[in-house]
Amino acid sequence: MQKLIARIESICSHRAFIVAFSLLFLVFNLIQSIYTGLLHDEAYYWFISQKPEWGYYHGPPLIALLTGAGYALVPSELGIRLASCLSSAATVYILYQLIKPKNNFLFLAVVLSVSPFMIAGFIAALDPPLLFFTACFLLVYRNFLEKETWSNTILLGVLMAAMIYMKYHGILPILFTLLSNPRLLLRFKYYVAGALGCALYLPHLVWQYHNDFAPILFHFVDRSPEPYNIIHSLNYIGSQLLMAGVPAGLLLLYAAFRNKSVNLFDRGLKFVLWGIYLFFFISSLKGHTEANWTAIAFLPLTILSYQWLENSIPYRKWLYYLLPVSIAGVAVARLFMATDFIADRLHAKTELHHWRAWAETVKEEAQGRPVVFMNSYQKACKYHFYTGQPALSVNNVMSHKDHFNLSDDEMNLLNQSVYFYSHYGITPTHTTSTEAVHTMVDDYTGCMVDSFQSWMKVMITPLKRNYKTTTAQEYVEVAYTVSIPEVYRGRDASKAFISYQLIDEQRLPYDDSITTLSLQEALRHTQTLYR
Repeated sequence: MQKLIARIESICSHRAFIVAFSLLFLVFNLIQSIYTGLLHDEAYYWFISQKPEWGYYHGPPLIALLTGAGYALVPSELGIRLASCLSSAATVYILYQLIKPKNNFLFLAVVLSVSPFMIAGFIAALDPPLLFFTACFLLVYRNFLEKETWSNTILLGVLMAAMIYMKYHGILPILFTLLSNPRLLLRFKYYVAGALGCALYLPHLVWQYHNDFAPILFHFVDRSPEPYNIIHSLNYIGSQLLMAGVPAGLLLLYAAFRNKSVNLFDRGLKFVLWGIYLFFFISSLKGHTEANWTAIAFLPLTILSYQWLENSIPYRKWLYYLLPVSIAGVAVARLFMATDFIADRLHAKTELHHWRAWAETVKEEAQGRPVVFMNSYQKACKYHFYTGQPALSVNNVMSHKDHFNLSDDEMNLLNQSVYFYSHYGITPTHTTSTEAVHTMVDDYTGCMVDSFQSWMKVMITPLKRNYKTTTAQEYVEVAYTVSIPEVYRGRDASKAFISYQLIDEQRLPYDDSITTLSLQEALRHTQTLYR
């Protein structure tokens, strides 16, 4: 074993190692992109990229710009993922420049051991480009600490904006590096960099204003805090052990923890790593957290763990012993994603398998009509991608709003004959026929509607979000306003209904019923605002 390791270390010591490894990673990701179906979110990012704006319902616009640029070059799944493939390969190269390793094989082992990055580096998601911009930010920040040139200042400001344009979480590395080095506040050029970043971000803030701060409301109001549940915190801790790598994640976290480097840059890395973990642990006290929200931690975890393992031979050997298991896990996961064979044998219904066939089935059932989905903006986007046919998603009380609520797609289908796709037994007005449909990934009820009616842009706003009740109380009086866009003026509201449900402090239904009120009745008892 020792001879094998020595031989591999000798091979990896070649000066072209990092270029070769980055290019090989890029090629693998490009091939994977061709043979792997789209995730729901990937289809959504493609959909919003077709209509560029300075923001979207779920967040900032850079993911749409990158997805659209790749698709313009290669109109397929590969094009949608092109930016992520390039970003991931470039991130590996920049990591190498940040570490400047003496042992290339150890660098390779650490990177390969963070299995989520190796598995998902090709996916058109927020995290691969965010990792790239954050890696660039860390590199420029290190250079800025060494020499405060105007070029470093400008790059720092541009990268600050790029990180937050990618994902709102992108502000965390900026804040934690500042906390690690408060003396930055005494440096004039740091203020210049911050001002430049704010100026570049201004268009998105203006868009937020013109769209009633929809993303802010979605992230901070629609996702309102839940009563504490220890399961959320335990799930968070377990998911982060997996995100650090299987099976070597615990070893890498231990190595990063043991790193005692005290220079300003490494201090910043520690603040970013442990600050992100702490930030989202606190978030888990308020409700569910997604495992990938901490993806930025991959960068400081890799750098800090490498630094310590380079001088710790016993633990380094353990990483080498675990490396084949890590590589095998990545290979199996990638094979599962790219082929239907394993998923079919496991009878697993996933976002990656058989959705092109699903779209063709829905298209056949629709008989040339546009398809309207209930509470599923992602399926609407996926259907549109695979068939090229018009699609829309509408929501009821059981789902939150999405970008379709901000777009004009609804207006294009009003009064048209459509095919309505639902799981909830809901039959729209003007329905002429219904049919239960079975596909390999989803069973649903299809409705033929001869005149589609929708009121998606009507805004119902309770004057109070919380109401105190007693056990003897038979009803709750809710005061609200209704805001109706000018485009709806003059429409017949006789068959339009508002549905709402009261939720108790445990986020459970206050009773078993969903209250339905005709829109006309609502307008008679509340203030109506045209805008």
